[in-house]
Amino acid sequence: MSDQKNDQKGKPSAGNQLVGNTVRGFIKQHNASVSSLLHTGRGVKKVSRDEIELAVTVVMVDIANSDQNFCTNEYVMIQNGLRRLFGTDKTKVPKLVQEAKQIIANMRGATSFRETLRDGLDIQQKLAVVECINELIDADGAQDGFEIYLKQRLRAALGLPDDDAATPPVDSSGKK
Repeated sequence: MSDQKNDQKGKPSAGNQLVGNTVRGFIKQHNASVSSLLHTGRGVKKVSRDEIELAVTVVMVDIANSDQNFCTNEYVMIQNGLRRLFGTDKTKVPKLVQEAKQIIANMRGATSFRETLRDGLDIQQKLAVVECINELIDADGAQDGFEIYLKQRLRAALGLPDDDAATPPVDSSGKK
């Protein structure tokens, strides 16, 4: 007796082929959409490397200053982050940090710089910036609540989920 799903020669029926083609088409379209988001970023604009480098510096200095204690370890983390992200020379870092401090002193927030990063970076670059921010926050040995808040605002502005969104919920018994 033949299977209802297959014809007499063991090939899928026309109905199964149609469903299979529809599913394959849906998967192909979905993968193309995801690939587009991952590789080109959402709305990546032509922003110069210098603009992005300054924007990262402003955001990092803003976070480092948020606890009123911009320590040497935080400066080193900014320097290392800029070198890792952009290949920034050590001699350029003090100029960038000073420019960032002046910008911060004359503005109410870093929104326009977060928008530059949102629009100018792809998803992998955004994640690399957030990784540098995490290292910066940990640099002085104390995670200030306002630093965490600024990091969460940055993640939201970049279109990234909150850190806690990636963590599975814990039930009341303490099990994951």
